[in-house]
Amino acid sequence: MNTVPGSPKRGYRTIRLPLVKDAYERFLSDNAYCRMQLDELYRQHPELFPAGWEEGYLLCGKTPSSSKQGIRCQRVRLVAGAVVYTVAPTCVTPYMTWRTEEVEKALFLRRFHVPCWALAHVFGRDAM
Repeated sequence: MNTVPGSPKRGYRTIRLPLVKDAYERFLSDNAYCRMQLDELYRQHPELFPAGWEEGYLLCGKTPSSSKQGIRCQRVRLVAGAVVYTVAPTCVTPYMTWRTEEVEKALFLRRFHVPCWALAHVFGRDAM
């Protein structure tokens, strides 16, 4: 049974990588350091990267700062296929709405099917 309502037409184009939070600013500002980190992470965890990564990539700018967290991300274009991916750190949730350490306890409770309204009541947030 497929639980996803529909696959996106363009595919998922964000690569989530375990980048060290303290060195993330350097990752964005220093292209040589960025390439070194990407190459090292690819050697260690090739399953995190899309097909065609081994043929090469180009750094192609940064995203604008997210409105909620103020985090920018590196953009990378694959040489094969010319597809552009966003490289995001794992310390933020998708859509850059929260930092993972802020929501880890609520996400843990969601594994046990605790309803969103109950989490909102306990943690003092909006159910959405």
